[in-house]
Amino acid sequence: MRDNFDRCLNLLWIRLGDAPLEKPQAIGAKRLGVSRKTLASWRGTTQSKIDLNALQKGEAAAILHVWFWRAVHGDELPAGVDFAVFVKSIEDGPKAAITALQFAIGVHPTGEMIARDLRKIEALPPNSILSKLGVDDRAA
Repeated sequence: MRDNFDRCLNLLWIRLGDAPLEKPQAIGAKRLGVSRKTLASWRGTTQSKIDLNALQKGEAAAILHVWFWRAVHGDELPAGVDFAVFVKSIEDGPKAAITALQFAIGVHPTGEMIARDLRKIEALPPNSILSKLGVDDRAA
């Protein structure tokens, strides 16, 4: 469970690729899993398409770790579930990712991870959670 961030990050980057964006003007375009809006929030100033295209892995990793991994308690999730919830967090936001996970484990969805949720996750087989999240456990 712990220390899976690097593994999940590498899987994410394999899935996304890490080449500079060919069309950084595309709405919602991301580089290394980070959108221009997220980068602007992180840096505290407006960011251009060029800024996004110049984003380096170290900074992208820091953003993804702080805002998308920690937000869903990635270190406390079992392997496979951590990756699925992390990706959902990046795609739809941490609250939506947590809500989806709460539905999958059969608890009242609040969009905020609480101790009750973590105990329930611990008690369930990861492949069961992944199935309810709609993820093939071989892909996670």
